[in-house]
Amino acid sequence: MKQKYKQPWIDALRSGKYKQGQYRLYNEDQDTYCCLGVLCKINNLESYKNESDLETYFRFNIRSSSVGLPVLFSKKINITPMQEAKLTSMNDSYISFEEIANWIEQNL
Repeated sequence: MKQKYKQPWIDALRSGKYKQGQYRLYNEDQDTYCCLGVLCKINNLESYKNESDLETYFRFNIRSSSVGLPVLFSKKINITPMQEAKLTSMNDSYISFEEIANWIEQNL
C-alpha cells in the first residue's frame, strides 16, 4: 500500500473520531464505519449512484457481501483484493480499529 494513503488511514483509525461498525462501509443510522469506510471517508470518496459506478464509487450504507473499495481506488493505492478481504474479515469479527491499525502498519 502506498505510504501516502497508509499513514493517514492508520492515524484516522487510532484517532477515536470514527465509531466502529460492522457489515457496511458506513451505517448512516448508527453513524458507524468499517475500517475501509474510514479509508473512503478520509480520502473524500463519493458513494456510488448506480451499479455501473462501482469502479469509481463505493457503497456507503448498504449491507452486502459485495461492499468494498472502488476498484479504481484499490488499484491507485495498491491494496489487493486479498488484503481488502482480510481487513473486512477483521473488522466484521469485531477486531478493534487499534488492532486493525497495527495490522495495517505491519502488513501493508
